[in-house]
Amino acid sequence: MKALLTTFITVLLFASPYVLQAQTNSPAGDSNGSNDSTIVKERRSYKAAEIAYEIENINRDIKEGYKKIESYQQISEIDSTFSNLCSRIEIEYREFNNFDQQNLSKFFLINKKRVWSSYRSQLNSWQVELANRLQYLMEISDKVRRKESLWTETSNISVSKKLPQEITTRILNTIDKLQELQTNLYEAVEQIAVLDSRVIDQTIEVDEYIGTIEELHKSYRKSLLKATQPLIWNIKLKDTFDGTISARLQKAWYENSKSIKDSLPAFKEYFDNFIIWIIIIILSITSLRYLYFKQNPSKRSSEKTNINELVIWHPAVSVFYLSLFIFFLLFKNIPLALSGFVSLTMLVITYFLLRSYINAPARRLILTFIPLLAVNIGEIVFWYFGNYARLYLFFEAGLGIVLISYFMSPDFTKKIAQGFRYKVLLNLLRYPVFILYGTGFILNVLGYQNLAIFLLKIGTHISYAIIIIVGAWEITKSSLYTLFEVLTRFEKYESHEYFPMFKKRLLLLLSLFFALVGFHTLLLILEMDTPFYNNLERFMGTERNVGSFIFTYQAIFQFAIIMLITWAIVTIIKIAFSEGNFKRTQRLRGVPAAISITLRLVIALGGFLFALSVAGVDLTKISIMLGAFSVGIGFGLQNIVNNFISGLILIYERPIQAGDTIEINTLMGEVKKIGIRSSRVRTFDGAEVIVPNAILVSDQLINWTLSDEKRRIEIVIGVKYGTDPEEVIRILKGVANDHELVSKFPEPQVLFNEFADSALNFRLLCWVLFQNGIKVKSELSVAIDKVFKENRIEIPFPQLDLHVLDIPADKTQQSDKKLPEKE
Repeated sequence: MKALLTTFITVLLFASPYVLQAQTNSPAGDSNGSNDSTIVKERRSYKAAEIAYEIENINRDIKEGYKKIESYQQISEIDSTFSNLCSRIEIEYREFNNFDQQNLSKFFLINKKRVWSSYRSQLNSWQVELANRLQYLMEISDKVRRKESLWTETSNISVSKKLPQEITTRILNTIDKLQELQTNLYEAVEQIAVLDSRVIDQTIEVDEYIGTIEELHKSYRKSLLKATQPLIWNIKLKDTFDGTISARLQKAWYENSKSIKDSLPAFKEYFDNFIIWIIIIILSITSLRYLYFKQNPSKRSSEKTNINELVIWHPAVSVFYLSLFIFFLLFKNIPLALSGFVSLTMLVITYFLLRSYINAPARRLILTFIPLLAVNIGEIVFWYFGNYARLYLFFEAGLGIVLISYFMSPDFTKKIAQGFRYKVLLNLLRYPVFILYGTGFILNVLGYQNLAIFLLKIGTHISYAIIIIVGAWEITKSSLYTLFEVLTRFEKYESHEYFPMFKKRLLLLLSLFFALVGFHTLLLILEMDTPFYNNLERFMGTERNVGSFIFTYQAIFQFAIIMLITWAIVTIIKIAFSEGNFKRTQRLRGVPAAISITLRLVIALGGFLFALSVAGVDLTKISIMLGAFSVGIGFGLQNIVNNFISGLILIYERPIQAGDTIEINTLMGEVKKIGIRSSRVRTFDGAEVIVPNAILVSDQLINWTLSDEKRRIEIVIGVKYGTDPEEVIRILKGVANDHELVSKFPEPQVLFNEFADSALNFRLLCWVLFQNGIKVKSELSVAIDKVFKENRIEIPFPQLDLHVLDIPADKTQQSDKKLPEKE
């Protein structure tokens, strides 16, 4: 069997390059779409015997084609939604042109860009959907055209061969049906193509609008270091805005509510994922809380002072908080008013969620930024009141200086408890934030309004973003700690010793994730996200050459990530299917190892091929590697393949398993590991021996513990002649039965073996566990010696009877003369 498998693998590896080469030369693999008539000859007509059967098949295909046309032709919903969107875009553009583009506020520009970016996102999704429909219908049209040509040729042959009129009529009807289906396909394609063209035109217009806003943003950034406004005491407040205060407030409400309303259709793209995440969060936290209290019922009445139990005591608030956090991560182009309201809500929740676990100065820190964020959001409204916005900025900066000055005192660090885990972060941020507010206050007074707005935005948004991210981190970390607390119930399993490692690595991954979220948030606040990601995409996607090898950093990064994920999955499977987790199920010995090896091989191979595919490597080029590998097998790798096949036989046939005690040739020990190429055996002297799998399969092997761990020990005892055999048998059985490590089933046996030269020999046979064999044999021997002495039973020395022959008389006299005389 092993030789057959080895030969099959060798032939397969040797032939695979030629098989792959043949596939690359086939019509399906021809990138130019050319057909090689020597390989595949396209069918031109049906035979007379096949016509009736094929007509039934084509009629079913025609009905299916009409169903697909109806389903793909349903574009009325997209058409009506697109018309409504075009109307909104037209109104939005008309209102935008009515504003003085040189005096538009930064917040207004950001809102408009986000709204129009959501328009573009919705148009792009429609464009992709319509393009897919067009491509699918065109493929159906090509198939119908080929079928029509085939049936036309069949019709001509039927006329020439003078087939019955009924068959000819059915063929002509089939051709008419195919032509009618082709006409309907052309109409459906035309309708979708017209709508697709309109969507593309509208997308171009929206891109032009976004380009106009980006140009205004560039001019705004260029004016950051310019004094665009007079000194604050020189501003004129009279007639600084048109209309009444109520009218301006209504205008602000209209603009911001409209931006939220216009963005809602674009949110539908992410809404399903958002709902799925909410369900996952609810199920996870609810399950963890239930299992935690089921395992620790006494905790229900304990004090709520451990922050690692945050999700246990505040499950509903934790779910709501994480849902809002996911909202920020999933949805793009969120209007400023909605973003500010959600951020303020999360900041308030953070205070009430963490106040039981932090001291008074830390609580005051969170409370400080709640009014500062609310005042910063108020800028959206005050920019509709002309120069009054300058006074509002003056108030905002002054309020920030007053509130943050509390944290600038030298004694503040002493007020923060030494155990406060974010003490270093707080010390790093409080000085820069205070400087930002102070600088913004001075710049606003001197007329550098745009720079003052930018600095106040950085100071406020970075601070509250850090607080929100810390809140989400604490909830997530609490969930992780609760999970591993629940997993303590599996202490009896061997995998439990890996839990600390898993916990440490998961915390590291979560830390990296939240660090990336913080970095992304920083880019958004500094308005550097678009240029950064564009430059990063350009850097990662640029093709680079090393000789004839072409690669990109993006491909290398994707390959590394997929291989890391594959390695993590393989490691988890190896630990989960460890033999130590299935000690109670003796029948499954070896099965977990076989499942583990199979899954790891499949996942590792699949992950490697998927990583190569994602990295852009043509898998057909691997045929060269396989060809070289097959040649290597032919010249010197037979032993490796032999050991590999033997390893598979050991894993699936299971003649030996990890933990078995085996004896092969002069080697005896316990099997520690069965690998793909070799196995590891530990002798009773402590030596680790690496044994090739081929030896374990081909040589004669003794497995002492294959079906069970019992072994029989034998003690041979001799007593002197004249001893009562029945008494000896009774005594030996009593000694064996009295020993606690001797198995009672099967019961010990004592056999009268033989009449030896010097003694009556008996055999004591009993069953013990293999690992206790030497110990029990020694203890039984000592006990037998003791009992024999008590019962005066002797164990004789070897005895020899000497028979002397007759000696001649002359030799006797000579010997007597030599004897000395006695005085």
